[in-house]
Amino acid sequence: STGRIRMRLWEEADARTRLAELKILSLQKNQLTTVDSLVKFAGLHGLDTLVLRDNELQSFPEDLSCFTSLRVLDVSFNELR
Repeated sequence: STGRIRMRLWEEADARTRLAELKILSLQKNQLTTVDSLVKFAGLHGLDTLVLRDNELQSFPEDLSCFTSLRVLDVSFNELR
């Protein structure tokens, strides 16, 4: 019904608001081989720390300008060239 759709939209908007306030995102030890989809997190304007350590990354994007508040980027223990 329409009430359920409105409630679901409100809940999704609330979740997006909470995610936008996220300060630390840790994706360590996830066997990631690429971070091409990192732009999906571009809306996280308050993101201060991004932890990608202990994965299988071989390359990394040069442009991280979408993360305007990023101060800490941990890509240690990867296979970066």
